[in-house]
Amino acid sequence: MNSRKAISLGAALVLLSGCGPAENPLLACLQRIEAAGRVASPDDDSFGAAAYAKEDRKGCNAAQLARLDRVIALTSALPGLSAANEQAAASGDKAAHMAAFQRFNDALIELNEIQRSLQSDLAALEQPQ
Repeated sequence: MNSRKAISLGAALVLLSGCGPAENPLLACLQRIEAAGRVASPDDDSFGAAAYAKEDRKGCNAAQLARLDRVIALTSALPGLSAANEQAAASGDKAAHMAAFQRFNDALIELNEIQRSLQSDLAALEQPQ
């Protein structure tokens, strides 16, 4: 399983709970962001940056937009960080490899944390009031 699929797996579980059409613009925004994470990406966009970048920002509040912008930044950076990690591993320089791996891992962890936060916010907003 590639890291993109692993990231999206948890987000897909939210949809299995049966999201209906959203009347709340904040809920609709979260649902769109979550859905962007499930869009199949071409091989040259393995983390889905393009899908997130195309996301409709209408109805999103400042915090949601900041989260979306951070997801776009991370998903855009991860392919380069992965390539740098692989290049450092091939170089045989253990210190460079460890540093490159740490940068990649930190970005992936942050993206996963944002995804979990998104799921938590979705669950809270979808609860009957």
